Amino acid sequence: MIDAHAHIHDALFDKDRGEVITRAQKAGITKMITIGTSVSESRDALSLAKQYPDILYATVAVHPYEYSKLPSLELQQQWMREIEIMSQEKEVKGIGECGLDYHTFGNIEISLEQKHLQRKGFLQHIQLAEKVNKPLIIHARDSYEDVFEIISLYGKNIPSILLHCYQGDREITKKCIQSSLPIFFSFSGSITYPVKKTLHKTKDDPREVIQEIPLEKILLETDCPYLSPQSQRGKRNEPMFIFETATFIAQQKNISLEELEKVLEQTFRSLFEK
Repeated sequence: MIDAHAHIHDALFDKDRGEVITRAQKAGITKMITIGTSVSESRDALSLAKQYPDILYATVAVHPYEYSKLPSLELQQQWMREIEIMSQEKEVKGIGECGLDYHTFGNIEISLEQKHLQRKGFLQHIQLAEKVNKPLIIHARDSYEDVFEIISLYGKNIPSILLHCYQGDREITKKCIQSSLPIFFSFSGSITYPVKKTLHKTKDDPREVIQEIPLEKILLETDCPYLSPQSQRGKRNEPMFIFETATFIAQQKNISLEELEKVLEQTFRSLFEK
């Protein structure tokens, strides 16, 4: 089994990181990607991947939330210089997570200036992924239409595009599948949550959306330490919990867990181990 998107370097694992990785290996997980979300966290991800080369890869990027803090032009340039340097390392298998996050926290809506900076940062990551010829891992929250528009215009030369923790509706899903872009969809433990279409901003049940996606376009992730699957909600997530998500997806696709694992590993290798 593969965990295509985790944050093993996160501080919430500082006390027992080695044990978490050992539990994952004993459970049958063969590869995990620990995902950078800032310059400092990208450094941590890369360092950890070097420490555990048999099971860990890393990615590097600056999360769109960091751009929402309205960084100076000098700081933005410094970020991308450092991300580009790290992207050359052999342990780094992708650029991400980057993208757009338009989520409203409480009553505070994202400003036009923040959206502008996020889009600028997203474009810089797209250009870097093209330059180093590595997959792009996208964070999209309340922003799928803009993300699709941007990658359709500027992402044509990226080897592959992975939409992390996918929660798009049927309409945008069909657009992605029907496009000529090499778009893949990664599902986290949130896919196991009970969902009602009447929930705020929920147009389609994700369990219905997943029926639209070809099996070979799907990957699974934990996004740990966040988004624990339903039976573990309220607890710190970790890679070994991915099997609950995998079992759920296999049931939705009406296939065995073994068949799902085989396809997932083939897809993972085609994206990250060329």
